[in-house]
Amino acid sequence: MSDLLFLPAPPRGQSGLRWIVVLSVVLVAASALFPVPELSSVRFLGVGLALWLSALAWFAPRRLRYTLQDDALLIQTLFSVTRLPTRHISAWRTRGGLGLKVGGTGLAGYYTGYYTFNADEIKTVMAASSNTSDGVIVQAEGKAYFLTPADPDAFLEELARRGARVRP
Repeated sequence: MSDLLFLPAPPRGQSGLRWIVVLSVVLVAASALFPVPELSSVRFLGVGLALWLSALAWFAPRRLRYTLQDDALLIQTLFSVTRLPTRHISAWRTRGGLGLKVGGTGLAGYYTGYYTFNADEIKTVMAASSNTSDGVIVQAEGKAYFLTPADPDAFLEELARRGARVRP
């Protein structure tokens, strides 16, 4: 078998949040055009923050991916890669969704870190997803991961082919 890449599902229903990010970046950048000498350092920090947030919102979702190797699942986010051996994985589709963010990132189309989760008898999950619902739970090494592959059924079928326990 060879490595098989699964991209995350396209973000749904998050256009409002994206517009808020874009509008805030435009407003901060526009504030640099108005000369107020006593606010120059604050303005510099604001523009820097706006540029950093823009870069994060642009690049982070493009780095999210799930790769199935012969013996492991790789979960790639902007700053990390998690490797889970498939023989230790239990996986299933879930109707549950992410709750409150305990720690991590929550941008439109990019949710990573720990979130509360109140479905499937799970209290918290490690998210690496493009949406907050309609995902797949992958349990391994004492943790539950919430993933949103574009084709969840094909993802689960391939996990089963590579030795994971997949629940219907």
